[in-house]
Amino acid sequence: MKKINKLSVHKIAISLMMMMFFSTLFLAGCGSSNENADDAKKSDYVTEGKITIATGLPTYEPWVADDAPENCEGFEAELACDIAKELGFAPEDIVWIRTGFEEAIAPGDKNFDFNIQQYSPSAEREQSVSFSTPYLLGEQAIVVNGDSQFANAQSLDELKDAKIAVASGTISYEIAAKYFDESQISVYNDVDAAKQAVMVGQADALVNDLVSCIFTAGVEFDDGVIIGKLPSDEEDLTNDSLSILFPKDSPLVSPVNDALDKLKSAGTLDELESKYLSGSGSVATLK
Repeated sequence: MKKINKLSVHKIAISLMMMMFFSTLFLAGCGSSNENADDAKKSDYVTEGKITIATGLPTYEPWVADDAPENCEGFEAELACDIAKELGFAPEDIVWIRTGFEEAIAPGDKNFDFNIQQYSPSAEREQSVSFSTPYLLGEQAIVVNGDSQFANAQSLDELKDAKIAVASGTISYEIAAKYFDESQISVYNDVDAAKQAVMVGQADALVNDLVSCIFTAGVEFDDGVIIGKLPSDEEDLTNDSLSILFPKDSPLVSPVNDALDKLKSAGTLDELESKYLSGSGSVATLK
């Protein structure tokens, strides 16, 4: 048997130590890479392990049932839950918060991953926030009380003396301003205040998105009438599209767009529209 001298043993020991050292560095490097990937993924969300979704305060049907988005009922509430599921979150992993409509559009940091409450993209808004691809075309319509002198109006000209109520900061206001004189338009802090103004006779007509108008006329007003939709030109069609709002340049825009594409392809968006938004096709456009 060949004898191994002390020098050889020493060299072997050093070699083993060096191998262990570099192996440790390699494994640590691999571990660090995985951890960084996980951290990057987690950092996309406001709350680790959760998705934070904002909606209005209050919310209205048919967008959210019973002002309780956590039940995932109502067109936007169920859609948001479906998107969360596509992103890997169960309903119990959704953190629901409430924001004002204009508050969410304002520049600055956000406390949500995305916000869904009938937002329409515009060049001005996109300076402060980002938007998903559209999930619905949000045409604008006009609601009056059934006993109003304008209840039988069939043209914009017949509304030239009407007092028009709209919510501040909304696409409804921007589009109403195209068709009515500024002196006719009264701007309120939110949609609820605009509705109340029409209900009590401070204003003659409410301009809001068509789907909300259907619910307002049929449920919220004692005797509400939708007299028609406002015309839409090519620019309006862009503005009328409803999209999900994100913090500016959010990394979640692309994953949410992918989720929306899957839901569209699967027919889920059509099912939600049929389930919650029926009746919109019978409303004529005012000329």
